Amino acid sequence: MTPTVHRSLFAPRRWASHFLLIWQLRLMTGANRYRQLSSAAPAALGLAVLLGVSLALGLGAYALMAHPAVAASARWSRFLLRFIAFLVSVVFVVWPVLSAGVDEHSELSRFVTFPIRPIELFLASSLSGLIEPRALVFYPVMIGTALGYAAHRPFPALEGTALLAAYFAFNVAWGRASLTLVLNVLRHRRSAEILGVLFLGGLFLASLAPPIDVSWLSGLFKDDGGFVAALGTVDDRFVLATSKALGNMPPCALAIGLEALAREEYREGMAALLWLLFGTAVGFGFSFWLLVRFYKGTARPARPSAARTAARAARARDGAIWALIDREASDFVRNPKARLLCSVPFFLCILLRFVHARDLAAAALGPSADTWLVAVLCSYAALVVGANFAQNVFAYDGPGLALLFATPVPLRSLFVAKNVVHAAGTLVVSLALIVFYALYVHPLGPGEIAVGLLTPLVELPVLLGAGNFLSVLAPRKFHASLRRRDRPPAMATSVGLLAAAAAVAPLGLLLRLLGEGRPGAVHLAALLAMAAALWFAWSRLLPRASELLAARRETVLRLVMRE
Repeated sequence: MTPTVHRSLFAPRRWASHFLLIWQLRLMTGANRYRQLSSAAPAALGLAVLLGVSLALGLGAYALMAHPAVAASARWSRFLLRFIAFLVSVVFVVWPVLSAGVDEHSELSRFVTFPIRPIELFLASSLSGLIEPRALVFYPVMIGTALGYAAHRPFPALEGTALLAAYFAFNVAWGRASLTLVLNVLRHRRSAEILGVLFLGGLFLASLAPPIDVSWLSGLFKDDGGFVAALGTVDDRFVLATSKALGNMPPCALAIGLEALAREEYREGMAALLWLLFGTAVGFGFSFWLLVRFYKGTARPARPSAARTAARAARARDGAIWALIDREASDFVRNPKARLLCSVPFFLCILLRFVHARDLAAAALGPSADTWLVAVLCSYAALVVGANFAQNVFAYDGPGLALLFATPVPLRSLFVAKNVVHAAGTLVVSLALIVFYALYVHPLGPGEIAVGLLTPLVELPVLLGAGNFLSVLAPRKFHASLRRRDRPPAMATSVGLLAAAAAVAPLGLLLRLLGEGRPGAVHLAALLAMAAALWFAWSRLLPRASELLAARRETVLRLVMRE
């Protein structure tokens, strides 16, 4: 008789062994990737830059909370503590969606042959979100805020550390929940309609945000004495009402707990800790349910109908290049990740309206605030499309790449068709984003509209030109099921970052020269001249990319079609 084996989810020894096994495999994978110096150097440089930015943000948050003007005012200490906790949590939770990536750490199929329950695997992989590089950016900000608050209103270190840990776990849990929710939406046959409903819901929620007078912020950017004077001009009722409203938000339980500990009300502080732990458990449970639903295949993409296929054939014009463009455009529109990439800038614009970022930018930048914001939004739209499509143009063809390479057309035509579709998609998104900003956030003048339209025109030739070479030198497979993604090689990451920096450099220089004024004819002419020169350079590099593809065609085909 076979003995009964009692399996418990909370068997510490067995669960710990599985957890260590997972992390041992991940460390081995990372060590194999960065065994060579050429692969380790870009990763070390990127980590150093990330840590530098994180520490700078943390020191800035500490200086703000420890400022004598803030320390002398209980209402301002409470307001800033709650506001920063809420803002960090919002960005923390939506960042996996804004990054428009598929998180391979949460996949259940990677260790499917291992003797481990799905819930145990999910918890082990989800806890990795606490030490991911993108999460490390947010830690110094909140730690610096808490230390700055403790500088003039001390609280017990042990209880405060427990509150911070629960707060970070809360954000990781709901960040995973938002990501798995988006993955289920993208796999749904009605993903476009669902994204539209979410978009309208975001508009409705943002419209409920009360108008906030931020004219006092202009004093923060004048001189050393402007900070104290600016704080003194704010109506007490506004600060108290905003603090009360923020206190009702779940992430602000951290602030409420720290405030209670500073007042030596330990029972209320522990109640806030329990609330964060409860929210963390709910977030992980909701995320796990969505992930299991995703892997069961209950949310499947729609198949192209016969009518749609006939319409596509009817739209195809004579000539190979137009047929290729029609094929790429049809695949781009039906790609679930393309829908996410095209919708993310609009959700970001809604988020800017929700946190009144335009008013904050106006206080710091003056009349050029709209120019900066429109340029940044359109630049973001160009970068997300350029990074996800233009820099890996063959990944989305899948098994059809063999047939595409077998067609009797020049390889140059393949690059042209793909670049045209990706550029056209970016320009359409940028134009729609400009119209949306003008109608929803703030009216735009002709100069701001022209800068928004010229921004992708300046950046796209750099992104497309570099992307053509990266697509040949570092091709990757795109998993249409969205269950996983191949990690980009170190060369693709470093070259992609350099291309992105080179693409935004002309625009950044123009905005710095613009100062606080509005764009004029000289600025627009300079942007137009740079765009013309960069597109000419793209055309001259296109034959070289085609020659490289001819030499590495079999390698590209093998890497894209591999299992």
